[in-house]
Amino acid sequence: MIMPMLGKGTRMQGCQATCKPLMTLPDGTRFFMRALESLKNYKVNVLILVVLPEYFNDFCDLAPQVQEIVHAKEGIKIMQHEATPSPIDTFLIGFDRLWLYTSRNLPLFVLDCDIYGEIPEFRGELEDGRLFWFPSDAPNKSYIETEEGTDVVKRVVEKQVISNKAVMGAYLFENIPLLHRIAETLRGEEYISQLFDRMLEEKAHIMSSEVASVTNFGTLEELNNLYETR
Repeated sequence: MIMPMLGKGTRMQGCQATCKPLMTLPDGTRFFMRALESLKNYKVNVLILVVLPEYFNDFCDLAPQVQEIVHAKEGIKIMQHEATPSPIDTFLIGFDRLWLYTSRNLPLFVLDCDIYGEIPEFRGELEDGRLFWFPSDAPNKSYIETEEGTDVVKRVVEKQVISNKAVMGAYLFENIPLLHRIAETLRGEEYISQLFDRMLEEKAHIMSSEVASVTNFGTLEELNNLYETR
């Protein structure tokens, strides 16, 4: 599992005196730790956190608490790196590390640090990847279109409301060799979901699952709403 966190959270500038992942929710929980609770139904082999150097020690101090959440079999790897041009470049820093030493037969979760929803466990047909969604019509989300009457993903579109299925920031890749082959071609692209666009071009089989009771805290408006409804 990889959580890329090299963004400086400019949309939250001045809200709390730290980087976005380390900001706290009304109950005092750190953003990234609440996001990690989304995978409570899953067994994590290894967790890779990709963080800015100036906050490396803060994340290291929190590692024991993080391990209590994810119970990573092979532990937590915290990688420090300067900011990158895009989330995909940040993802590739963690993915290159993962590719070197872990099994390529294991599925890979990539998780954003600013959203929570209990991701359901599923057992189904063979697939290359899976996207998770929640009902929304917010223009700042990405959306999927599925084949009529099924959970098969036909299309992923950035910041266009083409359905009521907004992409949650949790991405599951099962065809790791395919992911490795296409990821380098997308350096500089902005969204992790664009990896699924490219996989669909390769005729990959991408499924989708709804996640109930999703909590967003990626923008100042979303965070303020949580404080107001506390």
